[in-house]
Amino acid sequence: MLQQSVEKQWYGKPHWLWLLAPLSLVFWGLSRVRKPLQTLGAKPLTCPVIVVGNIAVGGTGKTPLIIALANTLINAGFSPAIVSRGYGVEIKTPTLVPPNGDTLIFGDEPVLVANSCACPVIISQNRTAAVIAAQQTYGCDVVLSDDGLQHYRMARSFEIAVFDGARGIGNGWCLPVGPLRELSSRLDSVDFVVINGEGELPHTSKKPVVHFSLQPMGWVNVKTGRSKALSPLPWLAETGNNKHRILAVAGIGNPQRFFNTLTELGAFFNPKPHADHHIFTEYDFELANGGPVVMTAKDAVKCRDLAESNWWYLAVEASLPLALAQAVIDHCKQWPKVG
Repeated sequence: MLQQSVEKQWYGKPHWLWLLAPLSLVFWGLSRVRKPLQTLGAKPLTCPVIVVGNIAVGGTGKTPLIIALANTLINAGFSPAIVSRGYGVEIKTPTLVPPNGDTLIFGDEPVLVANSCACPVIISQNRTAAVIAAQQTYGCDVVLSDDGLQHYRMARSFEIAVFDGARGIGNGWCLPVGPLRELSSRLDSVDFVVINGEGELPHTSKKPVVHFSLQPMGWVNVKTGRSKALSPLPWLAETGNNKHRILAVAGIGNPQRFFNTLTELGAFFNPKPHADHHIFTEYDFELANGGPVVMTAKDAVKCRDLAESNWWYLAVEASLPLALAQAVIDHCKQWPKVG
């Protein structure tokens, strides 16, 4: 498939993608011009705005990280809000995401975050308007932006760039030859570089670099919401049969990371990867034949109406590096409380 071929070259050696090198140079040039132009129009900040994003396309574990940051800030006495553009979302004015909202309306990641955090999650095509609403409508004193590292119209006070340790910056080229939205030198201007898992970046950032990991916490039934421990695997506890392969689906940025985790947990499965933000239908589960299905939490919020009683998702939690948590808290303490 074309998508798989492109991604393989992004994170390996380009072959036919070299033909698109002139477009990469144009993309890089436009990004250099766009940043100062958008920054000029940014409105002054009245509270800390912390951007959690990346310079490479694809899954990095950014969403669990922002959930962990929000919960850390709440425990430290702050009142955070999370703002998001929402993939494929057409909502133009700031709108509060309900925990059980329709992912076709609000987006899969905003609904997942709203399910996981006791704080407002606000989506809008206009991120700056969402930041203002977080303060004026919901009385929040710190805003976390889920992605938006390249959205320079939104002023920010703290930037966190997140990477997949296994993928890093790929072949180092900007789109479309490589996976980068900006050159790796952009990392010199962020406050923290955070790497999911092991691995190092070839570019040595002048800013702190820390690692985190996603820790499996347990299994949750997609249909009923009931939780089970990691072991024994819930479908084994019910059937006692690990010889029949279950169906594992993943519509995330890096499905292989999820499949690797399932293997580590002792699951015997048929993997079925999908594109990030895939909209699931009943036909995606025909191979299950009525048997158990496992998926990620991000996929589960899109499958609640389809789910059978033997469908499970793996709940994970980001292990927030202490240095990053303390730096964010210290940064927020420097600002006067809203109101």
